[in-house]
Amino acid sequence: MRTRLLAVTLVAAMVAAACSSDADEPAAAQPVSTTTEVEPPDDEPTSTVAPTVTAAPVVVEDRAYYILPPGNFGGFPTTDESLDQLALYDGLTPLRDEVSDADIEELFLPADFEPIGETTIEDTGRSGLTIEYDEFGVPHVTGETREDVAFGAGWVTARDRDLLISLGRGAARVAVADIPGIDAFGLVTTASQFVPSEAAEQLVSDQVQLILDTHGAEGEEIIADAQAYADGMTAYWESANLDREPVTVNDVIAVTAFIGSIFGAGGGSEAVNSEFLATLQETLGAELGRQAWEDLLPGDDPEAPTTLEE
Repeated sequence: MRTRLLAVTLVAAMVAAACSSDADEPAAAQPVSTTTEVEPPDDEPTSTVAPTVTAAPVVVEDRAYYILPPGNFGGFPTTDESLDQLALYDGLTPLRDEVSDADIEELFLPADFEPIGETTIEDTGRSGLTIEYDEFGVPHVTGETREDVAFGAGWVTARDRDLLISLGRGAARVAVADIPGIDAFGLVTTASQFVPSEAAEQLVSDQVQLILDTHGAEGEEIIADAQAYADGMTAYWESANLDREPVTVNDVIAVTAFIGSIFGAGGGSEAVNSEFLATLQETLGAELGRQAWEDLLPGDDPEAPTTLEE
């Protein structure tokens, strides 16, 4: 592209007059015009294109919250930490389907392993172990060794769940033996006493040996953890002058089985469904059997009532 520039130069020609003669008239100034073509520089841009700017993606941190109504402390007599989470939980009720992020942050506790508010150090007398309770009575256990942490976990369990442990130690053997017609959870919730027989106790001891035989070195570590956990519970009861039988590894195994019988048995008929899938695949082949199973037992039933809108 060529640019044409018009340069206009005015030249005034003055005719000198004789200084002494009034008759001489000056000549009129005549404008002179010239036209000059100017080439643009080679590096002059002829057009400008705005660069495309891509916005940086918004990074949202993962968040986890929890709540344990009515409170973390589950023994008698009650303390400030027995009911302090009930108000938080109840605060969600009137909100119904209008719960916001701000509500969650206000009415739930952050599950980030950091103590909340003012803290109190629990005196355990064990070097290498620190138990820090926050303002909601939630314990934070820190140990120099694996054994320290297991010991601390046992300590806080005896401190905060003494009532449940006292009611459940004997009844937990029912979960191990899987006694027909007797519900271990029902025994605990009704404060019913259950004294295990020697045969029932032997079943628990057999589980300890099974762990050792099955898992080898890892099994030994599991049993060592259970022993440290049991020692921590016993140590707390002794420090609080509570008359309790020392906790054993068998107690830990039995209570673990009891917890598994509650939370590990729910959710439907997974075992039966698994057997049904195996039967279909054995009869129809792996791929066709799987297809038949998914047709009969859909994971997402379009006719099932849901609480989330698409």
